[in-house]
Amino acid sequence: MIKINDKGEKMFSVTLPNGNVVKVKFQHFTTDPEDLKKRRFTTRCIFRVFNGGNYLFQAFGYAKCNPSDRLNKNVGKRAALENTLYCLKDGIREVFKDISNYINKEERKLIWDEFFKNFDILR
Repeated sequence: MIKINDKGEKMFSVTLPNGNVVKVKFQHFTTDPEDLKKRRFTTRCIFRVFNGGNYLFQAFGYAKCNPSDRLNKNVGKRAALENTLYCLKDGIREVFKDISNYINKEERKLIWDEFFKNFDILR
């Protein structure tokens, strides 16, 4: 279920099979609001994982819109979430050597299913 927080940001949460709760929210901002030719819209995905109310870790993903393109917030959300989940994939954890900060394939599928259920975007 999608929620809108007090800042107007859309967010959703997913409970994973291991009991962890993933909270995902999106923010949109621009780099140069004054100069229309130079500005780039950016979507940020903030991905936080909790276990029993205890904060475990967070990850960020970004998607930048080309200045010549029109902003589509849902496409930006999808790209930002994809970048965030890529950082938490199975193989990437070997780079960081921290097994707790990783989301497996089944958990990623649950997150994507919740995303597509809540946002008006094609798979």
